[in-house]
Formats: sequence, structure tokens, C-alpha cells
Amino acid sequence: MDSELAVLAASGATTLVSLMVTDSWTHARELVGRYLTRTGTDPDTFDDLQDTRTRLLAADSTEREWTAREVGRRYGDRLR
Repeated sequence: MDSELAVLAASGATTLVSLMVTDSWTHARELVGRYLTRTGTDPDTFDDLQDTRTRLLAADSTEREWTAREVGRRYGDRLR
């Protein structure tokens, strides 16, 4: 069961990173932010999500892949 949860969290984090660089981000940020806030994470979650998106968008093509993996791991852990 733990491995299934880990796969699900990783998939969710990958989807989150993908949404960060699309026009759907505003709506997704609200939904994910509310979920993470309900689970007792930092109250600055919305700002953190927006800062993370800004980092992704500012990264050049070489950095973006590394940054996306880093963000995916971080949010995968938070979702888990």
C-alpha cells in the first residue's frame, strides 16, 4: 500500500508541476493550496506555490528540467 501511495503522490506532483507552466495554473493553485492548507502545512502555501511557479517560468531550458524534478520531489513529499 505504501508503494501505491508513493506512486500516486509522485503522479500528483508531476501533474502539479505541469500545471504550473500553463494557463490553468490560477485555478489549480487555489485547489492545491486549499488541500495543502487543510492538511496542516504552512499557512504560506499559496505564496510558496506562486513562488515555485515563478522559479519554473524563469528557468532557462537547461535549468527547467532540473527545477521541475526538484519541485516534483518536494511536492511529492508534501502530498505523501
